[in-house]
Amino acid sequence: MAFTSIHTTHGLRETARAIAENAPVELVAIVVGDGGGNPVDPNVAMTALVRERWRGTINRIYKDPESETLYIAEAVIPASVGGWTMREGGLIDSNGSLFTVCNLPDS
Repeated sequence: MAFTSIHTTHGLRETARAIAENAPVELVAIVVGDGGGNPVDPNVAMTALVRERWRGTINRIYKDPESETLYIAEAVIPASVGGWTMREGGLIDSNGSLFTVCNLPDS
């Protein structure tokens, strides 16, 4: 399975608005889920993870030094969170909406 990250329909709309208004997009949280026990195939119509298991603060977002178009979001999941397999993730914007979604190798 190929692993990917995409903007949701909401994320695409907010990105277009931000460009048109020359305004920033504020990403406020990172979410991780277990895909309901199954691999996840991200699609633009998603408004939530299949099964969110953890939500936390984004530590930082930075441009990938090897790509003009990729950015990396980082967070630290506390050691006390666990007992499930990570299969999906995403970023939440200041509207409380899923902005991007990705699938992850089973971790």
